[in-house]
Amino acid sequence: MSEAETEPLIAIYYAAPTLLAPTASPFVLKLLTYLRMTGLKYKSVHTLKMSSKGKHPFIVYKGKEIADSTLIIQFLNNEFNKDLNTSLNAVERATSLAFQRLCEENLVWCVVHDRWIVNTDAFLGQLEMSNMMKKFMSFYVSVRFRRVQQANLHGHGIGRHSDEEILQIGKRDLTALSNFLADKDFFMGSEPTLLDCTSFGLLEQIIECLPGSEYEQFIKEKLPNLVAYTERIKEKFWSDWKEQCAQKKAKHVNQPKSDKEGETLEKVKVEGQNGSGDAYAKSSEEEDATVQEKKTTGMLPVTDS
Repeated sequence: MSEAETEPLIAIYYAAPTLLAPTASPFVLKLLTYLRMTGLKYKSVHTLKMSSKGKHPFIVYKGKEIADSTLIIQFLNNEFNKDLNTSLNAVERATSLAFQRLCEENLVWCVVHDRWIVNTDAFLGQLEMSNMMKKFMSFYVSVRFRRVQQANLHGHGIGRHSDEEILQIGKRDLTALSNFLADKDFFMGSEPTLLDCTSFGLLEQIIECLPGSEYEQFIKEKLPNLVAYTERIKEKFWSDWKEQCAQKKAKHVNQPKSDKEGETLEKVKVEGQNGSGDAYAKSSEEEDATVQEKKTTGMLPVTDS
């Protein structure tokens, strides 16, 4: 058996998919797209368990845990000698980093605001949950989680603005992305780079996971090149997109309770072909609210958390 055949898979941990997207986290989708672009083999573990940093996504490779999508990619670049930006010169790398920061440090907070303050019910409708969990989630968000996100938004600074001002900030960011992309296949030219992982991960959250939002309408009506761009990414690297969404998954099986850290809601099933793998997590309808609350935060993808 060759060394490549014995090399352990990269296990990536994150919450279960939504009805229309493989994940509701732009940072998870960024990492999954990076893995597909680089051809690295991985297995997905859908879980509510968080990393030691309290983050999703995180990976485990050769017994080592790494959290935060950017740090994970840096680790994998070094471990496997991969770098999607090898073709870029210093100025292009700086430009790419600046647009990544636009996505991850500003535009994402506009999405957080829309998701948890403006259109929460529409977003929750995209999550696959039991009836009991839907009721619990709606209650939990209204009495607690929304306040947490309001505090996060306020701390960032963007939450100090009005809803309309935040909307205009988000639209300006999206317009900048559209203008920079122009008629190119990818953001930095004819070949995909790390910026494409980041931008695709966030744009798909708006297109697929903010149904009826002003951002979704704005992109589809005013910025068609961004929509066409995401379709190109899916065609090239996500031919199994629909199969990775919750509405296409096999019926989940409820798991008995366990006291092992975060594993109470886990059912893992790995399919190791071509870097694709699946693992499912779903709460039992018999779980009481106390246990569910401990797990809820992991179901609510916000930023790189």
